[in-house]
Amino acid sequence: MPNPEQRKSPGTDDANDGQGLPADKAPMYESEDINAAVVVEDNNINASVVVVESLQPPPPARSPVCLQEKIIFLVDTDIEVKELYTKKKTRLEVIKDCLSIFVEMKLNMPHHPSKRPEFSIYVLGENVGCFLKFTSNARDILSAISKIEAIGDSNGGPVDFSAICDLLQMKIYHMMEQDVLDSIYHIIFVFSRSTSVPTWPRHRRTHKNFLTHPNIVWDIYFVHTKSLDKNVQRKAKEVFLSLCDICDVSDMLNIDGTEHDKNKLPSYIFARSAGGHKLYLEFAFLMQHPALRDVQIMSESEAFEDKVWI
Repeated sequence: MPNPEQRKSPGTDDANDGQGLPADKAPMYESEDINAAVVVEDNNINASVVVVESLQPPPPARSPVCLQEKIIFLVDTDIEVKELYTKKKTRLEVIKDCLSIFVEMKLNMPHHPSKRPEFSIYVLGENVGCFLKFTSNARDILSAISKIEAIGDSNGGPVDFSAICDLLQMKIYHMMEQDVLDSIYHIIFVFSRSTSVPTWPRHRRTHKNFLTHPNIVWDIYFVHTKSLDKNVQRKAKEVFLSLCDICDVSDMLNIDGTEHDKNKLPSYIFARSAGGHKLYLEFAFLMQHPALRDVQIMSESEAFEDKVWI
């Protein structure tokens, strides 16, 4: 598969590339049976995301390419996703198309029965919550994707990425304890808030251990508003750079000099504000098993910040 190229900064002229996803506080979705999915108000979200610092699963003993892939879709459902992305489809409709194609293609690839990918879905509105628990049942997954709706209105306020990170860390570490065969946890974060900057204490020990764990990969797609307004472009660029900090953890690696830091798999990030076919193509780049991918290429002509080295 060809290496994806880093796109232009949000706000440049060529199709105004962009991507995104928000996380804040929103109604929580829980669905044992996707056909009976209901919205559950989680008033104890802050209490439920407490992370035990001592919980540090060991690195995998086997080659990562031999590990089962467990994929988490983290989808921003802020009201901004209702905006038209193409002439006929909203941003959310295009995102759901991409997710559905991804699932169908991924599950149709040849896999060993014990290595069949599993999918889970989280949504980010006012809160972050689980919408579908891990399953490899295509019908359940596609049904869940079709039921994702726009919920919440951030009004451009900052997004608490710490709450997202803590919740996923708690869930994933719990699964790692029970995962005898080991797995790669592949998080695909689709962020759609053009002016809401994700904020978090980046060098907090629990965040560092989670983001640099060799079994965990973050990919991000920032789907933002296309605008000629310089202020909107500047804000989208700020959001994009904050998202880059989630993907690019190179400055966190080798802090402790531990061996597993050297085994960190590469993350990809894309940003787009127009061009449906290009969005589908770039989403396809995320389909390859993370252990088989190369480091994302950054074209000098398209780089808008020296910091983007992912």
